[in-house]
Amino acid sequence: MAFIPTIGQMRMVLKLETVNKWTDETGGQNEQYVEFYTGRGYFRKKRGYRAFETGYDETVNIHEAWLFWRQTLENEISKDIRLVYEARVFKVDSYDLVDEKRGVYKFELTEVR
Repeated sequence: MAFIPTIGQMRMVLKLETVNKWTDETGGQNEQYVEFYTGRGYFRKKRGYRAFETGYDETVNIHEAWLFWRQTLENEISKDIRLVYEARVFKVDSYDLVDEKRGVYKFELTEVR
């Protein structure tokens, strides 16, 4: 059975940000992240590994986060959102509605560094 945190474990403050994109005068694209949802959830590290894809040795940390379902999340959730926890920024790799009875979103995250 997959792990789903209990209500008592969901006490960490998680913030989701969405991106506003616009073009500049030179044809490039500007991006600015703005907060659209802050709530209590659960956050933990899933695994970590080393990669040498960008020309230098780096560590990649994969995390998991859970948030209760809200209509705001349902409307704004996309591949462009990012999650902020304890002033650390995480890219959202995937998200699923885990259990429709409890209405919990599970996020797979990669730490952006």
